[in-house]
Amino acid sequence: MKKITRLTAMAIVIGLTAPSCKKYEEGPGLSFRSKKARMAGEWSLSNMTTTSTSTNSNGDVTTVTITTTDGATVTKKTDYTPDGGTTSSATVNGTITQTLTTEKDGTYKSTTTTKYTWVEPILGIDVTTEETTVSDETGTWNFTGGIGDEKNKEKMILVPATRTQTTTTVTTPEGGSANTTTNVDSETVTGESSILLIKLLKNKESHFTIESSNASSNSYTSGSSTSSSNSSWSTTGDINFIQK
Repeated sequence: MKKITRLTAMAIVIGLTAPSCKKYEEGPGLSFRSKKARMAGEWSLSNMTTTSTSTNSNGDVTTVTITTTDGATVTKKTDYTPDGGTTSSATVNGTITQTLTTEKDGTYKSTTTTKYTWVEPILGIDVTTEETTVSDETGTWNFTGGIGDEKNKEKMILVPATRTQTTTTVTTPEGGSANTTTNVDSETVTGESSILLIKLLKNKESHFTIESSNASSNSYTSGSSTSSSNSSWSTTGDINFIQK
């Protein structure tokens, strides 16, 4: 009788503490930590494939595919298609690190560092270029609510507020001296967001598919003439993070 009572009490505790929300596609099957508690923390990139496509006002299309299988080495393939023209492609290899820190108060910070190296002939001389880019972004995050067929907390939304990108380029001609340039771009971000579909959310491992898009329109006036430009971009991909 005592054994039955203990088992009954245990079943009641599990029933009261087990999450009532539905499971993610890849798990976990059961967790005693809330989704927010599991999401909060510092995440490091494990592997990723993303494809970003941008179109400028002339109709020129640029597609960039970034792939890393280990969260350290990375390949970037760029396809450029001028409006009505022929596509040209270029591939460079390098290194990547990325961290995403999500706080329980709904704020986040991400830092991505990439370094690409390539060699190209310029006026008959091989020139080696090393390009290092550090991108820092801050903003807010939250789970989405269930609307229609969408499950509650099935997706996470990132809304950036600030972004700073520092790019250092070192060019070295064969037999010559290195030349270093640094460019810093800082901006306050408005009207932009990324939606991440959560496939897996464990205590130390997460898996997302990403889908985001944006469009901008600008006009310029000089004297009595006004010109305008329009551009759009979209990103899709598959991203895995781990907590150490």
